[in-house]
Amino acid sequence: MSIQQLRNELIKDIQQAGEMELKNMLKLYQIAQQQKTDTTNWKSLSENNKTKIANGLQQLKEGKGTPAAKVVSRLNKKYGIA
Repeated sequence: MSIQQLRNELIKDIQQAGEMELKNMLKLYQIAQQQKTDTTNWKSLSENNKTKIANGLQQLKEGKGTPAAKVVSRLNKKYGIA
C-alpha cells in the first residue's frame, strides 16, 4: 500500500468515525506522538535499568511474558479507550 493510499484510508476512517471513536483515535495518536518524543538513548540508561531490561528480555525468551492481548486490554482500560 502506498503512502497516499494509507493517507486516504486514514482520512476516510476519520471522516466516518463517530464522536467516541474519533476521541479514541485522537488519544491513540497522542500516545504515539508522546512515545516518539520520549525515546531514551540506551547509553544514558543506568546499569540498573539496563539489567532490568535484560532480565525482562530473558523472561520473554523463557515464555514468562504477558500476552499482547492482555497488555492491550490493560492499556485500553488505563487510557479509557475501550
